[in-house]
Amino acid sequence: MTGRSGGLARVRQTPMPTRVNESPGYYANLLQTKIEEIVAEINRLATETELADTSSDSRRKIEIDYEDNLDAVQKLEGKIADYNLAKDKARVGVGYEDLRDSALDVLDSNAKLGEEIDGIFMCRKKAEGEAAKLESELKKIHASVESKYKDTDPEKLYHYQSLVEEITNIQSESKAEEDEMMILKDKIKHLEAKSAQSRYSEAVTRVEALKQSIRDTDDDIELAAMDEDDAREHLLNQVKSIQKSMKLLDAKSSTLHSEVDNLRQERMKLRSKLRNKARSNGSTTAFLFKKDEEIKQFLADLPQMKTRLEEEQLRVKATIQALREDIVKQDSLSKAMPTKAELEMMKDEAAFTMNHLDHNQETMAHLEQQKKARMEELDRINTLQHKIDDELKELRVRMHKMAKEVDDFKSPHELQDSADATRDYLVEMSEQYTQRIHLLDVKEVSMQYEERANALESNATWKNLEVLKAKLRDEGQVVFELSEDIKTMQSTTDYADIKDECLQLVDKINETIIVELQ
Repeated sequence: MTGRSGGLARVRQTPMPTRVNESPGYYANLLQTKIEEIVAEINRLATETELADTSSDSRRKIEIDYEDNLDAVQKLEGKIADYNLAKDKARVGVGYEDLRDSALDVLDSNAKLGEEIDGIFMCRKKAEGEAAKLESELKKIHASVESKYKDTDPEKLYHYQSLVEEITNIQSESKAEEDEMMILKDKIKHLEAKSAQSRYSEAVTRVEALKQSIRDTDDDIELAAMDEDDAREHLLNQVKSIQKSMKLLDAKSSTLHSEVDNLRQERMKLRSKLRNKARSNGSTTAFLFKKDEEIKQFLADLPQMKTRLEEEQLRVKATIQALREDIVKQDSLSKAMPTKAELEMMKDEAAFTMNHLDHNQETMAHLEQQKKARMEELDRINTLQHKIDDELKELRVRMHKMAKEVDDFKSPHELQDSADATRDYLVEMSEQYTQRIHLLDVKEVSMQYEERANALESNATWKNLEVLKAKLRDEGQVVFELSEDIKTMQSTTDYADIKDECLQLVDKINETIIVELQ
């Protein structure tokens, strides 16, 4: 009995569940707690929504803080790079003079690059000027051709005008494509500047290859395709301006034609004068030969004439000297003043001698002028025939060129085929370059993302943020699990139905008691 009683004493005796009398205040507190939880959840959701909204103040503040932190990280990275570079230079033993020399070398290289860029700019400007000149010449040629086509069949004229409009559209499209090419070049330069600081040599090599391919095809591309919806108004304005310029060119062409006609008339007059001279003096060759012989004879006799004049001048000077000596001798012999008649005779002789000397000098100057005039006539005669031949050659070349252009414009089908081929080629090249631009944009964005990701990975603040994010994720998971447990517990411990049943039973019991008491 003792063992049994001891064993029963050690058995755990749990009390039976008793009835809990819940007052209305308990349920009011429970409802207030639930309301507070719902309000907290609503506030949390509102905060998350505000953070997710890009236009909210809190999101903007966080982005500003992020940008400030990123700038601070970049500055710190730059300082660390400078410190590391200075440390490496100090370890190697580089002094201030070496650094200054390297800085001067960098400045010299930058100056050389600037000069090269200026030279490239000047070459480009010169090429643009030449291109503008060629375009003006082409417009003149087109104006002359159009003036010729005005008298032809209206159908051919309409077809020709449609071809001209299509060529004008292609030129405007080429201008737009050229602008796109300039934008593409700027992007390539930007990528080059970034690739110089990048650690990805493969990407730099690809950019260099693309740049080289663009340079190779840059000279071949002059026209490009353009959408009609975007360019319709621009094309209408362009057509109006071109029509005005065509009218001006027509006026200039008419003036040029009149000038050409005047020149032809003058040329005919010169030829008629030459023929008249040839008829009056024999043949032109004989006349020129005669003139040449006269000038050669004059040039051959000129030294002799000059020698004779110099001898005569010397003889006059000797005569004057002899007269002076004779006068001195007579003066010394007579030791008296000459008479008035002798003085007059001496004056007459001196005046005659001076007049003779002046006449000889005038003759010499006149001969020099005649020599110069004959030489100029000889040069004009020698160059006249060459000028005529050159003008004839130039006119033949122009006639041949215009005939060739007329032949080219006589076959509009070939012009249409060439224009179609050019347009197809330009459309294809435009699509290729559009794809290249898209690839370059994607590569640029990916490189920027990688650079920023690498910069953030090496930043202590970013590492702390990552740790905090991980903690937040873990805490969020814990909060989610706790909320799920709370929901489960709420669903399992919801005694509202039992409460309602109990209240109904109490009401029935009260009614029964009231009935019995009555």
